[in-house]
Amino acid sequence: MTAMETITDLLLEIMESCMKDLPECTWLKKWTELASNFAFEFNPALQPRSIVVLGCIFKEADDRLVQKVLNVLIMALSSYNDLVLVEAAFMCLSRLQVILNKDSKFHKAFFWIAVAVLQLSEVSLYPCGLALVEQSLITLETHGAFESEPADKVLMAVREEPLLEFHCKQMDHFVGLQFSQSFHFALMVHLVKGVYHPQATSSARAIRILNLMHNITSKRKTGRGSFVVNQDNLAYLAALLPVSEEVRSNLRPGNKKEPDSPTLPYPGRLDNNMAGSSTSLNTEPQVSIVITTDENPDDQAFSWPKECQNMLLDPGIVNDTQTQALLLTTLAILLEHITGDMETRYLYEVLAEASLVFPGVFPVM
Repeated sequence: MTAMETITDLLLEIMESCMKDLPECTWLKKWTELASNFAFEFNPALQPRSIVVLGCIFKEADDRLVQKVLNVLIMALSSYNDLVLVEAAFMCLSRLQVILNKDSKFHKAFFWIAVAVLQLSEVSLYPCGLALVEQSLITLETHGAFESEPADKVLMAVREEPLLEFHCKQMDHFVGLQFSQSFHFALMVHLVKGVYHPQATSSARAIRILNLMHNITSKRKTGRGSFVVNQDNLAYLAALLPVSEEVRSNLRPGNKKEPDSPTLPYPGRLDNNMAGSSTSLNTEPQVSIVITTDENPDDQAFSWPKECQNMLLDPGIVNDTQTQALLLTTLAILLEHITGDMETRYLYEVLAEASLVFPGVFPVM
């Protein structure tokens, strides 16, 4: 189907070039009519190819057209004996989303449709599902969907419909990843499968999506750098460690010995203008001081062990046992798949530091 998509794009480019000199030419109109006729009629030989062509040559789309393609996808998945048709429908949807009206109800739904395919763990379908995930996130980002609310809240809101949530929870339970409990780690795990996919283009796309989600989850933190760890981008930074030298160097900047940061008295207190439930102060790459300012009389300053340098382990961000366990599990899984000596050594160093920062969780892992 990928070859079909490439050939169609080339033919369309040639046709449009020729049509510039033929004002009354109807080639494209006739081609569109033929593709539409074959795309929605059962024909194992022609239907998948026609659906791919339809997605490539259409210049505009509406919800009715998307619904027709979704109906084809539903029928193909119900029998699950024509994976080529499923792949073709996903390729078509990825193309149609680009030209779909901004107000369409399907933009956010496309994300979960794509995730459902990733959850099937079907190697042949993974690339087309990954492509739709990427297109959905890019489209929503372009439309400004993540400007006022975090990405997880925007996307999880689609699942509030009871019947949809019922089926989504079943799929989550089937694969053992709960989006409702930890959206970013659940999505990251599905994307990491793509990083080590046998198809090189899928691996590259998965890395692009991880970077895209890192950018989306980082930029809402105004006035802070993109490599400042927060609870939203934590999962994506962890997944990028084996494949991005930029991430590795920014999470552990410099190797020289830095002077110790000033200590705070016990119990620690903050000025009124710094009051909050939990604050993390990063002074030097080697030292981080976390201050709890709740009304609890046992407030105190917590000093990050000086042996630890990696910002990914900031206990002011990774401050609950569930997140700590998810992070350490992610690092352990990544360690099983990487082959480079430098990347392997880096992850071992991070895990060694984690044993000091999270002594209560590390032995369990």
